[in-house]
Amino acid sequence: MKGYMRKGRPPERTLPVDCRELPARPGGAEETVRGITEGEAGAIVVSGSQGKRLSTTLGADQYYRALVETMNDGIVTLLRGGVIGYSNRAFAELVRTPLEQVVGSSFTRFLPAEQAPALTSSLERRGDGNHRTEFTLRTGDGSLVPVQLSAQHLECDHLGAFCLAITDLTEQKKREQTQAHLAAIVESSDDAIIGVTLDGIIVSWNRGAERLYGYTGEEVIGHSTSLLIPTYRAGERANLLERIRRQEEVEHFETVRVRKDGREMQVSLRISPVKDTKGSVIGASAIARDITRRKEVEEALAQRTEELARSNAELEQFASVASHDLQEPLRTVATFAQFLQERYKGKLDAKADEFIDFMVDGVTRMQQLISDLLAYSRVGSRGKEFVPAGSAAILEQALKNLQAAVEESGAQVTHDLLPTVKCDPAQIVQVFQNLVGNSIKFRSAQPPCIHVAVERRPSEWVFSVKDNGIGIDPQYAERVFEIFQRLHTRREYPGTGVGLAIAEKIVQRHGGRIWVESKLRQGATFFFTLPVSDEPDDPHAGTL
Repeated sequence: MKGYMRKGRPPERTLPVDCRELPARPGGAEETVRGITEGEAGAIVVSGSQGKRLSTTLGADQYYRALVETMNDGIVTLLRGGVIGYSNRAFAELVRTPLEQVVGSSFTRFLPAEQAPALTSSLERRGDGNHRTEFTLRTGDGSLVPVQLSAQHLECDHLGAFCLAITDLTEQKKREQTQAHLAAIVESSDDAIIGVTLDGIIVSWNRGAERLYGYTGEEVIGHSTSLLIPTYRAGERANLLERIRRQEEVEHFETVRVRKDGREMQVSLRISPVKDTKGSVIGASAIARDITRRKEVEEALAQRTEELARSNAELEQFASVASHDLQEPLRTVATFAQFLQERYKGKLDAKADEFIDFMVDGVTRMQQLISDLLAYSRVGSRGKEFVPAGSAAILEQALKNLQAAVEESGAQVTHDLLPTVKCDPAQIVQVFQNLVGNSIKFRSAQPPCIHVAVERRPSEWVFSVKDNGIGIDPQYAERVFEIFQRLHTRREYPGTGVGLAIAEKIVQRHGGRIWVESKLRQGATFFFTLPVSDEPDDPHAGTL
């Protein structure tokens, strides 16, 4: 006899055991008997011709039973024929079947039909050890549960059975599915997604990283991220890793990285700390996006903006010259032309009078053209700061400026309740003046009827100026806003063709749009938009 298993003192118990070898070792026998009688032994191991055998004292298995009953895993003893001789409550709950219906039933009852032969074959083939296999159990309500089954052959001659430990894999499978889904997303991303340790060693590398940097995963995993960083930016690595150690997120960090072929590229980095289950930072996940093309476009745009600013400055300078140096000699010519017209009209022949009239008209038109061109060029450079202003007051000022034309034409101008807008009031006066003035100028045989309306949309006010004039052919709906473009001769309708171009430039300066809807001989409606202001809609606010 090899010895006994010590345990805490149990209640009074008996020991059925084969003691044939006890006389051969009186010292050992005495020790064993003492341990049993004093309650120190819960089981003894006997070596004999049949090998080692384990016998327990009555009641000694209560501790093991309590352990098995409190386990989260299901525990089942299979007797010969696959009958369940014992089941703990965890297994009964796993298969959603009352415990009394589990014990005594065949284990194959809880297996899909196609898996039963596989289990039997596995137990027969592997009856000499502990084996783990994944199966699917069918529960009492018909649902399927993925499990891991661990089978241990029992060394009991009278049982010839197996002990099965069944672990529910439902949550594990969900986690694996989630991880596989995330891995597929990472792998299919166009962005480079790289996993690194806190020492900057690359541990993961997706296909996006292969495309971006030119390295395969085998070439970089296990190596430092320094191979991707230009030498003149080497200090970035330590700084970024330190920020990750402090659990900081790094967002939209624009820098330069190096491809395998040595070419440099502009990238935007987003780096996030990776934490373990205890919340400790163990590494980082870096997402890199190639922004080289975007940077090139930005640089080209900046260059074009600079060129445009220079061009505008030159235009402003030209406008200044035009306002002074060009207009001065024109005024001289106009003065003498008018002098000739007043002094010699009717004293020369008819041709001379006609030539003088042409000269005066030409000079007058040139002065107006230069004045309008000057106004057009100064829309952006001479505009004032935007302030809240009542658009009703703005329209009123425009109508005062047009009072003579309104009275001469007999025009009727009405308007809706108009809102407060944030604008350059003087410039919006000019927009209304140009639009209402055009409605009066291009009137039909009927007296002009002009209505100014407004509609609020989520982010803008849509103003409209509708008339009953001669209308515009829809094919010219865009042309009318081009500078110096005219649809009629100067003899039919005077003007320089700059008014609507100025209105468009003013509206664009305010972040709006302008367009026209019309049909020939059916009137026209001009629309323009202004952003919605946070100011209250007081129609009398900002009276001019």
